Amino acid sequence: MSGFHRCVTVGVLAWVGAVPVVAEEPPPKSDALLRELKSYPHRIIYETYRHNNFELFIMNADGSNPVNLTQTPDVDEMYPKVSPDGRRVCFVADEGKGAARCRNIYLMNIDGTDRKKIADHANQPCWNADGTVIAYIPNRPGPYTIDQGANKGLCFYEVATGRRWEHVNKGIERMLCICWSPDSRWFACSAIGGLGYAHSIIAFEADGTGHTELVRAGDKLWQCRPDISPDGKQLAFAKAVGEGPGDGPDKVLGIEVTDLDLSGPLPKLVNPRWAAAELDPLEVYHPDWSPDGRYIACSRGPKETNKMKTARYVVGMKAPGWDICVIDVRGMNKWTAVTTDGLSNKEPDWVPAPRP
Repeated sequence: MSGFHRCVTVGVLAWVGAVPVVAEEPPPKSDALLRELKSYPHRIIYETYRHNNFELFIMNADGSNPVNLTQTPDVDEMYPKVSPDGRRVCFVADEGKGAARCRNIYLMNIDGTDRKKIADHANQPCWNADGTVIAYIPNRPGPYTIDQGANKGLCFYEVATGRRWEHVNKGIERMLCICWSPDSRWFACSAIGGLGYAHSIIAFEADGTGHTELVRAGDKLWQCRPDISPDGKQLAFAKAVGEGPGDGPDKVLGIEVTDLDLSGPLPKLVNPRWAAAELDPLEVYHPDWSPDGRYIACSRGPKETNKMKTARYVVGMKAPGWDICVIDVRGMNKWTAVTTDGLSNKEPDWVPAPRP
């Protein structure tokens, strides 16, 4: 079965334990959206595996004019995160061989120039709203691993001065895909054991020890990899409904969007709805909001069928058949693929157009 599918839900807010009905009808045509993206000023950067290693490519919103920014045959560059002004990008790089292999964080201009390392043995960077500070998660001591939960703590790096410091909450660990709210008060992330949460999407204070659960995994319900919209009013994340993280004939995967309320003492989510949904065996991951909140870029492709291998959505894993798609959040299942070669195209991030 190909393409995102139309969903008709019973009880829009009652997702826990509820499985959306996926109709057997062809996906909506994406030609109009693709034409719309041809004139969209913002670009997309993403990781892709070709010529035996991961590189970072940048392309127009419709997938045209792809350019290799890294061109490093002995280093795997992945997980790009672009500064709010679109001028720079930080990313992780797996480098070294054998026992010397490690994952570090680099920063460079958006054209690939002026590359420099900003953190050793670290992972999952993100920017604050004004582009002055990068937050990142240090890896636990020990040999190189792609284990998503092999991290502890949170650190900050001030771009202009190189000053760095640690988060005041020393209990932060086993977190995935941190993103910073535009008001600089909160981080959202996936927790897989950290701060007492298991397979939850949580928020924790950027400058304090408070934290709260936003979305909890449950029976036949699972979610991961949140991204906060640039205006701070919405949250997008990957979601599976039907059979939880395991296999099942009724499993539906997709990107869900909820309204995000940051006005109170703790963040709250309201009004959940699907942006796009897909029947197993295709997976939909890594959502990222466009600068104006109109679109979500995401990764989409077949899941790993070898149960002995790590899932394809994990950073550092090849994902044959995966491509970058763009979803128009103003409708349901209005989407288009913007890469089509299936060369492990993952982790898209929007590049804001330069301001006049």
